[in-house]
Amino acid sequence: MLTFQENMVQEILPKWERWTYWVVGINGIFYSWWRVFVEGDALRKTHLHYGLHKKWSFLDRPYDLTDNEWTEWMINLKLYLILCLIHIATSQISRLLRFSVAVRLCGLVLCDLGCLCAFFGYKVVVFFLLKTLLVYVVSQLGSVAGIWIVLGAEIVVLTIPGVLKAQDLFIGPATQSGYYSALGFLILKLISFGVDNAQLVRKNLQNEKICVPSETTLNEKKITNTDDITQPNETTLTGNTNLNFLYLLETLLYIFYFPSFNRGPLIRIADFRLQIKTSFAAAELSPTFLPKNCLNILRNLMRLVFWMLFMEFSLHYLYFSALALNSVLNKLSFWALLAVGHLAGQFFMIKYMVIYGFAGQLGRFDGVNPYSEPRCISWIYSYTDMWRYFDVGLYKFITTYLYLPLGGSRRGLISQLAASGVVFLFIYLWHGGTRSLFIWCCGNYLVCIIEQFGVAAERSPLGESLVC
Repeated sequence: MLTFQENMVQEILPKWERWTYWVVGINGIFYSWWRVFVEGDALRKTHLHYGLHKKWSFLDRPYDLTDNEWTEWMINLKLYLILCLIHIATSQISRLLRFSVAVRLCGLVLCDLGCLCAFFGYKVVVFFLLKTLLVYVVSQLGSVAGIWIVLGAEIVVLTIPGVLKAQDLFIGPATQSGYYSALGFLILKLISFGVDNAQLVRKNLQNEKICVPSETTLNEKKITNTDDITQPNETTLTGNTNLNFLYLLETLLYIFYFPSFNRGPLIRIADFRLQIKTSFAAAELSPTFLPKNCLNILRNLMRLVFWMLFMEFSLHYLYFSALALNSVLNKLSFWALLAVGHLAGQFFMIKYMVIYGFAGQLGRFDGVNPYSEPRCISWIYSYTDMWRYFDVGLYKFITTYLYLPLGGSRRGLISQLAASGVVFLFIYLWHGGTRSLFIWCCGNYLVCIIEQFGVAAERSPLGESLVC
């Protein structure tokens, strides 16, 4: 049901004008899509043949393979789903048998490490375990800056071509199976764990200094302080310190959680701990044969299968990705050129809705509920909202660990713009640090600056008088 404010916004324009915009807009979109189909079809044998191959034989049309991320995900989908079924079976069997929390966590950690070995190879898993151990050791020093130095340096080093080649030689063929995507998400999860754990260690050290010498009183004080803490980064299953065995198992499960390990979505460790705690506690009280939300999960998975097939079908007809990567782009008509940009954005959204959606829905069997799905970009007119609602997990991560610690909007407009600049620098380096990414991030930052100045102007006395 619309709120009064939302209804007022919709009724500002007369109905005939809104219908005019809808009709003209939708017809313009479909006509531009038609131009991409016609011109792409005309060029497919002369300019696009290298990126087009047969896939669905009954369509008798070539398929656009140039979106490497989607193509790679589809190639690995069968293995991914099989391993996810093993993960789900392990989780549900341990739930039905009412294993203790420690046994369930331990079983899932071992299962997920085994699944990752099957998916990437043991070298990659050992490599990732060593990274995790390094971050744990640094976080035990209680230094948030140390975490950022270690992982920030790794992000920068990974933008050096020579380092990537050396890593390819060490890792081997696994680099062709989503290794770098998994590594990117691993780094974010290690930052989330490392920063939270360093803050917890530092707080525990401060609590020890102010406690009375009595050992009994000291232990009681620790427990009281931990129970009274309301910040999410200190939520554990037991409420004890970070040396607790369950805390370690939670951490390993978070970092190596298989359904979302390869391509996301990202979730902060505090939210993951809280959801696992709630889910496991509920399972101990009244375990059922299937999770109560099983039907809802299956319905959502069927919806995602539809959109996956829709995208596969569309790539047999709309070669926007191949056109965008080809020099023939400058020969397209104006309508076709517009459609290439529009289709790239729309199908980018569908791609991540499907990839994030599968991982998110499969995780719900463990009680790990995903953040909201990417919002349709056609309904977003503010680029600030694009960052806020497209990838909610990444947005929450950036807000928690970068934007707010740097001051955010609490210290005025200049501080807000400076914090946003650091955020876009991080995004640029984390995505690979290429020239095209630099241009993309600069464009994003510029648009956000314009929006923030616009908001500041609107809230000024002059702006309020003009708006009213």
